[in-house]
Amino acid sequence: MRSRDYITTYSGQKFNPLSPDVAAIEIKDIAHALARIGRANGHFVDFYSVGRHCLDCACEALARGYGARQALACLLHDASEAYLSDITSPVKKHLRQYVAVEDGLLDVIYHKYLPGGIRPREQRVVKEIDNAIVI
Repeated sequence: MRSRDYITTYSGQKFNPLSPDVAAIEIKDIAHALARIGRANGHFVDFYSVGRHCLDCACEALARGYGARQALACLLHDASEAYLSDITSPVKKHLRQYVAVEDGLLDVIYHKYLPGGIRPREQRVVKEIDNAIVI
């Protein structure tokens, strides 16, 4: 792999976000990165990380009576941003190719940690909760 084809993750993995190797995806890399990436490009008065947002979404799923699988889907819903970055929604909606890469990577992550990947109903609940936790 050429150096410009991959990023080196917190755990030392060489990871190509455009050609993700499921074996190189590490939950500790995801947690480490998301804890350090600010939501809304840092435009909150206080620091609010993507990781904290994911935890808040998972807690909200549990508070609404959903089970552990749905909470895990919520916890992972922004996991691709650990490898790609967070792009604000007003910009992201104009970046079709980026969204396709993000969706593909997130699908690989979901398949690694959710047996069978995310189901359509689970995805709808994730979106509902994600939209409700707009901080």
